[in-house]
Amino acid sequence: MQAALREKIEERHAALVGLQVRAIDLPDSFESRLVEIELKKQDAQKATEEILLAQINAETQKQLRELIAAKDKLRIQLEQETENLRLHILQNETEIKEGTSRLLAALNAEKEEFLVLWAQETENLELEVLHNKTIIDQQTNAEVAELDARTAEYIQLFTQETTNLQLGVLQNKTLEEERTTQAVALINAEKAAFKDLFQQTTE
Repeated sequence: MQAALREKIEERHAALVGLQVRAIDLPDSFESRLVEIELKKQDAQKATEEILLAQINAETQKQLRELIAAKDKLRIQLEQETENLRLHILQNETEIKEGTSRLLAALNAEKEEFLVLWAQETENLELEVLHNKTIIDQQTNAEVAELDARTAEYIQLFTQETTNLQLGVLQNKTLEEERTTQAVALINAEKAAFKDLFQQTTE
């Protein structure tokens, strides 16, 4: 455009020092196309973020289900082991009592000192069994409490991570919407500037 004007002006023995375009009137189809492109980009970004959020929620639910299943499995295993130990202790108690009864029956004809000795040994054995049973119950309760504490900690950790991921996705979505709004405003501002520049040039 500047070369064409310079040529025309030089034909009239004048010189063209500079040219400034003050406005450009863009076609409506071009303007609509720009807005359509920006809207499609925004829709694509929104769809991607929604898919990502759905995947995060699905993975979180899967991990929670696996954690709960593992907790239930471990709890059932601990209960089974506890029951087995209890049955074993009862069996031992039964065997001890039966053995004690047989010994007492066999020692009825013996001297009193042997009867007292065997009675004392039987009492010691019963106390040891009760002591062992108490220790086993305490250990089982401690393991169950530790499992509950670890499970609560894992659930809290997964919940916090899920919340952080959701907040990050929402923040990115807000930033993309702000960028799209700024881009449309910039296009409108540049279009208005080109239009003004073109009108001033034509005047």
